[in-house]
Amino acid sequence: MPTIFSHKPTLRGDRVTLRPIRASDADPLDAIMRHDPEIAILTGSVHSLDEPVTNPPIDRMRETYGQWSTADDRLVLAVIDNDDGDCRVLGEVVLNEWDEENLSCGFRTLIGAAGCGRGLGTEATRLIVAYGLQELGLHRIALQVYAFNPRARHVYEKVGFRHEGTGRDALRFDGGWVDVDYMAALSTDPEPGLGMCLRALTERVRRRRPTLPAMRHADGARAVHEPRFAFLPQLPAGQDGASADSGLIVDALPGGFEAASDEAEGDVDREHVLVLVGVPRVDDGALG
Repeated sequence: MPTIFSHKPTLRGDRVTLRPIRASDADPLDAIMRHDPEIAILTGSVHSLDEPVTNPPIDRMRETYGQWSTADDRLVLAVIDNDDGDCRVLGEVVLNEWDEENLSCGFRTLIGAAGCGRGLGTEATRLIVAYGLQELGLHRIALQVYAFNPRARHVYEKVGFRHEGTGRDALRFDGGWVDVDYMAALSTDPEPGLGMCLRALTERVRRRRPTLPAMRHADGARAVHEPRFAFLPQLPAGQDGASADSGLIVDALPGGFEAASDEAEGDVDREHVLVLVGVPRVDDGALG
């Protein structure tokens, strides 16, 4: 019976193309894993620096990838560099562990050394996660990353994954123990890819403006509020937004509160409005 993973799409980005996996892709992927021992270490496939990488026989790998190319329980896409005229495989991205009732699945990725440091893995991850959440109707995509792989966690945070918990001493490695971090992205989260820029913007605003904008209730009571910043599409004319004549950035908040800043952030894209979101806390000392 067909499932959401029965269709095997080709997803194109600015830097990479994700195409359906083929049995023949086992050969370059086997070479990537054999020639880059860091992959086995960071994925927890070995338990010491001296342990050799032992992939299955290549015939078995070809058979496995051939089965995955038509599998209904997972989506496996090869990662191709758009600037590579030979269209060589740099790695793979996978949606698996599908839970139909809960509209969720797992995610894993493998990118070889040739694709590292150029943003290719970031775009590949963003493409397949967006496809899963926006096109397939998934609500949740989850992953696990070991604590000694901060580079991968940084990529996952950039595309919208959030840290949900830590499994202590999950991997034994070279006589010690390594934690595993659990992360997930939800369809109801802010648009994937905005997380890092929002945090950076928050820090810029706080450095430039050590005093937070005053929070006021409609009846004049002050409120104490620790804001977070978010981008929203520019609001239609006549609604709360950037005031061109006063230079204020104003947005209505839940409960009748408003936040106002007397200085627009210079780096803000003028096609967007900087807003403060959250539930303010009323300062009892400011009442009446």
